[in-house]
Amino acid sequence: MRRTSGPEASTSHKLCELSVAEKVRSNSSRLIVRWALQLTLSALLFLTALPASGEVSQVPQVRLELRGGDRLTGTIVQETEEAVTLRTAFGAEVEIPYEEILSLSRKDPAEEDGLRSRQPDESDEEQLEVEGELELGAAIVASATNRRDYLSRLDLTFRRGRDHLRLQGLIDIQRAADRKLRDRQGAAISFQKELAEPWFTNISARYLRDPTTGLRRRTSGSLQFGRTVFDDDLHSLTLRAGPGYAEEHRTDGDDWGTPLVGWGVDYELNFTGFWERFSFRHEQEGSIDPRGRPLRLLLESETGLRYRMTENLYLALIGSIEVDSLSPDAARLFDRRLQLRMGFGW
Repeated sequence: MRRTSGPEASTSHKLCELSVAEKVRSNSSRLIVRWALQLTLSALLFLTALPASGEVSQVPQVRLELRGGDRLTGTIVQETEEAVTLRTAFGAEVEIPYEEILSLSRKDPAEEDGLRSRQPDESDEEQLEVEGELELGAAIVASATNRRDYLSRLDLTFRRGRDHLRLQGLIDIQRAADRKLRDRQGAAISFQKELAEPWFTNISARYLRDPTTGLRRRTSGSLQFGRTVFDDDLHSLTLRAGPGYAEEHRTDGDDWGTPLVGWGVDYELNFTGFWERFSFRHEQEGSIDPRGRPLRLLLESETGLRYRMTENLYLALIGSIEVDSLSPDAARLFDRRLQLRMGFGW
């Protein structure tokens, strides 16, 4: 057998290495192509197996209007001859008897999305709605000095879409025997304008007087920016804050005028099921004098539980806190009260 040596052997060896490398590259290319084809076929099979667009997330929903005034939105889990079991957006399942349901409407979310995306025309102009509440209240606990506590409050709201104008009036009288402890009158006006959902701006002005505490008058105004954290049939929460200014004139000649930093909180919770006639509310208005030495705090807070006797008439148990202080050690006013109020809303 003839053996090659020298340059011929080196050349033959290099050719063999090139041939092996070419085979490896060819096999690798085939494997890559095969894997790509398999992945493509798998993706096509997966896509064709999926339901049509919208069938997964777009579940038909219903809206229930109850005789007590509540509205619930969700999906029906079960229907019987006596009741409907509804799953709300929070995952809770509520069983509602048919006798408590005023109306039931079924809505397709896809249709609602189409209505939202449609450009408004002249027929979509929002109508002006007027809402209001008139409350009459009295303190639950009377002191040994034969204390009597009376309150009347009027609240009117003119609403167009998400924008609204609110007017408020207040008369608050406290008496003990023949002495008048409080003779307070107040009025407020505010306008809330939506900027870009969920943000809004609120412009307000307030007036307050109480001769029994030496307050001839206090006028204040504010410009606050706020955000709607959530707002649905179950509950709602809005927060706001911004600058303001106040002037106060007292009978002792101690006048006061300063810029303010204010805030506000509004929360409402509507109960469902057995407690459907109950609702919980918390409203808070506060401000501080950032330049004051010592710091002055003005705070009004109301927390209450309401029971709707009819669609318009309700009873409310209200706990209120009012603070007007130059400092924690020199408070001009720190009032805590528990009241029972009857109101009429429309």
